[in-house]
Order: sequence, then C-alpha cells, then structure tokens
Amino acid sequence: PPLEVIQKLCKGAKVLVCFTHTGSFALNAGIAGAESVTGVDASQLAVDQATANAALNGLSDSVTVSISL
Repeated sequence: PPLEVIQKLCKGAKVLVCFTHTGSFALNAGIAGAESVTGVDASQLAVDQATANAALNGLSDSVTVSISL
C-alpha cells in the first residue's frame, strides 16, 4: 500500500506483520508512529535483515522481528 495509507492505519496502533521479509512494511509502520510493530517470518535470513534494517533506521525500540515456522 502507499505510504499515506500506512500512515493512516498504523499511527498509534499495535501492528503485526506476517512474512515481513526485509521489514519494509514493518519499518514504514514504525516510521508512521505505530506504538509497536511485531514482524514474523519463516526465514532466519529475513529476520536478521529486518532486525538490522530496524536498527539502521533507529526503530529497534518499536520494531521487533522473530522467526515463526
């Protein structure tokens, strides 16, 4: 979805992102002001990349990513 939609839906919300991959939706939700963002993916590589991307964007406090099989 466009960033404007993410901003409207996610501001102040608790967001769950399934199949987060590199975390682009999760990061945009965090940037939009989500209270918290939980991302899950079946790939450890994807979890590692999304976690690193959250750190690079200063979102480690609000965006967490874990593996789920």
